[in-house]
Amino acid sequence: MGSLSYSTFFAGMKTAVFVFFILITQSACPDNPTETECGENQIDVNGTCECAEGYHWNEDQTQCKLDTTSHNFVWEIDTLGISLSYLKDVAIIDENNIWVVGDIETDSSSFNTAHWDGSEWELISAGSVFPKYSIFAFNNDDIWIASSLPFHYDGNYWRKLTPEEDGYPLGLGYINAIWGTSSSNIFFVGDSGTIVHYNGGTFTKMESTHGVRFMDIDGTPNAEYVFVAGYTMFSPVETQALIINNGIITELYYSDNIIPTNENDLGGISSVSVYGDTAYFVTFGGLWKYNFIDQTSKIIKELDNYGYRDLNVQTPNDIFTVGGGFNYVHYNGASWDYNRKFIEMYDFSSPGADFKGNTIVIVGHTHDASHAIIGIGTR
Repeated sequence: MGSLSYSTFFAGMKTAVFVFFILITQSACPDNPTETECGENQIDVNGTCECAEGYHWNEDQTQCKLDTTSHNFVWEIDTLGISLSYLKDVAIIDENNIWVVGDIETDSSSFNTAHWDGSEWELISAGSVFPKYSIFAFNNDDIWIASSLPFHYDGNYWRKLTPEEDGYPLGLGYINAIWGTSSSNIFFVGDSGTIVHYNGGTFTKMESTHGVRFMDIDGTPNAEYVFVAGYTMFSPVETQALIINNGIITELYYSDNIIPTNENDLGGISSVSVYGDTAYFVTFGGLWKYNFIDQTSKIIKELDNYGYRDLNVQTPNDIFTVGGGFNYVHYNGASWDYNRKFIEMYDFSSPGADFKGNTIVIVGHTHDASHAIIGIGTR
């Protein structure tokens, strides 16, 4: 048997020591921690699953349920003007700073705008005496209203933007809704498929695929996603919902029938409101929730009555929509409150509404067309 050299012996010893060190190290270190797997509407907080904001544990703490808000609104009713007066739209800046537009007739003059300062209504002829159909307010010194042309208020002066001086496209009919992120990024939608964008200096008409009467528009805070919806009741009968993503228009829904024909049919779409990653649409077939990130849809059949016109989603547990006859619905995260207590006294036909904080304002006209009418609900 040959003798083992010193170099071979020490090399073997070094290898054995290294292998022993690796084994000791591996046995001393714990396995890499795995991420906590939390359920629906839950988040990982330092390795413990907690309910996400706006949710709470059920009784056995196995599910996170949506928080609830209050149905308990206290209403005050105001009337403006005399016979044939009406209001079409409203913008809430705060509970003591509310703007409404329409046609307000008095014995001596005509007005198209009114402002509530917390104690009284001031009647205003904004730019002209002709009726106005839509309003959008960024603040008290940056307000847009419209009929067939847009008007802008800077806190001192109402300025009409015209085709001749400002390049607003000719012959587009009435502007039924306004939405934007600033006066340099604002949209106007209305009759005959009208969609117009204003960048603060130039108006651009955006082409839609049909001549639907667009009734509403809303979008994300950065305007990356903007949604348009509406329907035409008279020939041709049709309804449509569009998404505008970075300036590109895509049709989400179209039908030539506004009455649902089956369980999955939406029918006419009258209003849209955006919250988070979801666009909510009021339709004749229910409340349509469309997640524009993962492109999934859900129809909430609880909202199954026809005639709702204006949808406002503050949060998923604070949703309000209104229809004719002061027939309004509020969802609080757990239940739908169908409230018809004013239906025999008032008629908010084709009403406009706004919902901010704990204040709801609905506008329209009385049954007998004797006044414009405003309902202010607070909780």
